Amino acid sequence: MKIGKGVCGLYATAEADEDHLFIVKVFAACGDLIWCDKEEMLEGVTAVSGSGPAYVFRFIEALENAGIRYGFNEVQARRLAIATVLGSAELARQSDEPPAELRAKVTSKGGTTYEALKVMQERGFMEMMQDAMDACRRRSAELGEAFHENLESKKD
Repeated sequence: MKIGKGVCGLYATAEADEDHLFIVKVFAACGDLIWCDKEEMLEGVTAVSGSGPAYVFRFIEALENAGIRYGFNEVQARRLAIATVLGSAELARQSDEPPAELRAKVTSKGGTTYEALKVMQERGFMEMMQDAMDACRRRSAELGEAFHENLESKKD
């Protein structure tokens, strides 16, 4: 299912002309576009945005599972989880503040959110996410290399 809310990374060499850049219109239909300064940055787009929906769905899955554990039925738990992610994402989109500041604003020292975030910190949540995205980026590079090698072998 496509909802036009994605983001695509684009890169063009200096040799690209208007005939080549028609593809911009195709990608614009997917949502937002980010121009990359170097081709290698496309692997970062894959790691953050291309695979990002799966990370978000996994997080929603965790919220939903917690809701079910706390006595909500599946429909209620899913509604709680999705509304939380949608509302948070919309606030982040509309705000000029970085996510770290928004997080701090909804975290009372010694409160419930503080305790949950403390566990995430102790368990290395940020490092785990970075490691996951690094693995994704590496795999993207490997697949890109294989693609280019395949193209070169077909030229022969």
